[in-house]
Amino acid sequence: MKSFAVVLLLICPLFGQQARVPEIQYRSIPDLLKLPADIYLGEAAGVAVNSKGHIFVFSRGNSTGPAYGASAAQLLEFKPDGTFVREVGHNLYAWSYAHAVKIDNQDNIWVADKGSDMVIKFTPAGRVAMVFGRKQEASAEEAGAPVEAARSRILAGRAFAIAGERDVAINHLEAAYDKLLECQAWRRKSGGFVVTNPNCSAIGLVLALAPLEQRFGLKTVMAVTMQAVSGAGYPGVASLDILGNVIPYIAKEEEKMEEETRKLLGRLNGSKVEPAAFAMSAQCNRVAVEDGHTESVSVELKEKAQREEIIATWNQFRSEPQELRLPSAPEQPVVYLDAADRPQPRFDADSGAGMTTTVGRLRPCGVLDWKFTLLSHNTIRGAAGAALLNAELLKAQGYLD
Repeated sequence: MKSFAVVLLLICPLFGQQARVPEIQYRSIPDLLKLPADIYLGEAAGVAVNSKGHIFVFSRGNSTGPAYGASAAQLLEFKPDGTFVREVGHNLYAWSYAHAVKIDNQDNIWVADKGSDMVIKFTPAGRVAMVFGRKQEASAEEAGAPVEAARSRILAGRAFAIAGERDVAINHLEAAYDKLLECQAWRRKSGGFVVTNPNCSAIGLVLALAPLEQRFGLKTVMAVTMQAVSGAGYPGVASLDILGNVIPYIAKEEEKMEEETRKLLGRLNGSKVEPAAFAMSAQCNRVAVEDGHTESVSVELKEKAQREEIIATWNQFRSEPQELRLPSAPEQPVVYLDAADRPQPRFDADSGAGMTTTVGRLRPCGVLDWKFTLLSHNTIRGAAGAALLNAELLKAQGYLD
């Protein structure tokens, strides 16, 4: 027992030495930042320093607008001694609620805005170079996005107000219009261009339709959606509205699906996209599911096809993101499930890290040719994941160099 106690006494000092925390050397300078009289610093969300020692503070001061929905974001630059230099991006379209700021090796300034769900890259001179993300569509309809595109090099994200323009590239990952970028009016004016994600319901539908259109041709498409509450954004649908209920209306959703599905499957004609000629009808519903949009689809094909041919066409479908092995691209963008009760959001929404469209229940349709069920993750494939894949594809094609 005595020998055991001696061992403990020898070991305990070792643990005590390992637990010591090194002292961090620092120098405190009270009231370092010297602000102009008309600027209020407010809450600092992020701080970064460039190669010259200049300090960039992304703060939530000088908020403007009503108490609800106010804009609270300003990016301020100071010299190493705290002297105010400038405000970067004053009244920028993307500014809403400051989140973070970083400086890269070339002194470019990268800012994340939580309120608008946007990431903005500024050149060292303070000029907008790239914009990734989206604002709420009510704001987009005020034409802010086209204005920002005219000022920046690249605008990429989700903005329905401009997605319908015939020279805007709705970059559908596995069905992109890269040649269209060179024809855009913004490209001619400023060297910039606009790339926008598809609608979160259209994106999953088009992934299932693209292989069929390519091999058999489409004459008619009818789709009925059961869309997750996360698709409404934050704070989303009120719980008393959706629990134990189905809401058979989502503002402008049916118009988006019908318009964007045909555009994504259309053809490039000079500087514009000619929408696909097939007839399209969509009905959209909000249901009490957290993530994953489910769609019941019926199609009429130009060429008759057997069930086994359609399933093989889905499972064998690949496109440029797979050929380039882009980091966010799923190995198999469309997967068919044989089980009679699949796909289901609970089990299949995360297929392919949320980037794969799962299809099931293919069977003859009494009105058209075939009917089936599909599922896609609305906040990954339909939003953030698609934006990342857009950026990866643009990088691979040399547009971000």
